[in-house]
Amino acid sequence: MSNDNNFNSIEKMMEFGMSMAVAQQMMQTMNHAMSQMQTPQFNNVNMPVPVPKQFYALVNDIPQGPFTESELTGHIVAGRVQKTTMVWLQGMPSWMPAEQVMDVNKLFGLVPPPNK
Repeated sequence: MSNDNNFNSIEKMMEFGMSMAVAQQMMQTMNHAMSQMQTPQFNNVNMPVPVPKQFYALVNDIPQGPFTESELTGHIVAGRVQKTTMVWLQGMPSWMPAEQVMDVNKLFGLVPPPNK
């Protein structure tokens, strides 16, 4: 009576050895293919780093700043900067009311209305 689960038989040992050889050959083929693959190279080292915008505001007719966006939002919340306050940021030709400057006007939408 032959037991097919018996590892001691010559046929099973040969089958195991051949399976290992095939597996090893497959691994070598895959390793060779992986080593020959072209991977994309990214040369974005020279990409400009975005500089945060710096805002200026005329508070009591005195230029104040530079402010980051979050600092300017704090001044809006405190009531020191209003929609009619003149503001300026780099690239603008002149001072303008805050409500006419898109980057500043959007900050007013973040501030809750006064509690009455």
